[in-house]
Amino acid sequence: LRMTLLRAPLFPDPMADRGRQRLEWAYLVTLGDPIADGSLEREAARIAHPPRILRGTPMVTTPPVRWESPGSLVSALKLADDGSNDLIVRLWETRGGRTSGRLTMTEPAVEIIDCDALETPLSGAAVVGSGTDATIDMRPFQIRTLRVRR
Repeated sequence: LRMTLLRAPLFPDPMADRGRQRLEWAYLVTLGDPIADGSLEREAARIAHPPRILRGTPMVTTPPVRWESPGSLVSALKLADDGSNDLIVRLWETRGGRTSGRLTMTEPAVEIIDCDALETPLSGAAVVGSGTDATIDMRPFQIRTLRVRR
């Protein structure tokens, strides 16, 4: 077993990545397909985002949305940048197959609509759902950004 890292970019900056670098490696030993069973994403998230202990009282006691879907995950949940108090939910299909999931909101949504990565509703985008539950379909490796209007 051998691990190597070779990266030698010259464009657009011939001086990129010079000097001392810090790398962290992790091995994942599984008894099956780590992509199919979801263990790869869980372990990657655990390593990339270790738990942090903070003092104080949490401002949010329960998450505003819950996503239930095999093979996909919420990669971002935040307030919209335009100050509208809308929620932006970014979903990512991780296994390379079609899947369907259920998005459940703690507060009813007026509408849920597809957006681009800049949070602008897609032209001609249909309303994906409203109320407290919506079924969302995902294509292989799709990244889908939803605006939840409250």
